[in-house]
Amino acid sequence: MTGSLCRHKVLVEGANAALLDIDFGTYPYVTSSNCTIGGVCTGLGIPPSRIDMVVGVVKAYTTRVGEGPFPTELHDENGKLLQVRRINLL
Repeated sequence: MTGSLCRHKVLVEGANAALLDIDFGTYPYVTSSNCTIGGVCTGLGIPPSRIDMVVGVVKAYTTRVGEGPFPTELHDENGKLLQVRRINLL
């Protein structure tokens, strides 16, 4: 983020995933805030015009703590293959 008032680069990290976002998540199993890039604007008061670059880091699956749906859970041969690959990586 750069601008006339701020010449420093700022790193903002979001700890939750998009499926937990209050606006875009799998309601009612969401957090009380915006977890996507929009949360930078609403939560920190940084206007979108001051954001120069966004780098997104994602994972290919969904995890949950507590209750809630698993939209990426597979109960077929693909799911078994992913489980075997995950175990081999650990």
